[in-house]
Amino acid sequence: MAYFPLRQVKKAAIWKTSPPWLLLTTSTIALLFQITYLLFVYSKLPPQIALFYSLPWGNSQLTSPLFLFLLPAITLLILLANWILTHLTDDKFIHQLLWITTCLIACMASYTLIRIILVTI
Repeated sequence: MAYFPLRQVKKAAIWKTSPPWLLLTTSTIALLFQITYLLFVYSKLPPQIALFYSLPWGNSQLTSPLFLFLLPAITLLILLANWILTHLTDDKFIHQLLWITTCLIACMASYTLIRIILVTI
């Protein structure tokens, strides 16, 4: 019986399967989707929407639909901040961590925006 040594398992790092440009593109598409979707449904929104769910129930949760633009604005700020941070460090792991975090935040913000609008309409 022949001896077959175990092959070393190649590291299945997430950045080998999803390069930073893919994560950046996904984040940018999620941000553009947020802005486009919000502009598309803005005229259909009521004058007051529930946005601040951490506040006590009632009028304190209600605000103008204009405050929904906070989600794309925060996503954009995080995208720009992480882009600047990646240029300040040479560590590849930190780069990947920042881009993955940016992508997750952009996708979660898109989902949150959709859920808030669907509950409101």
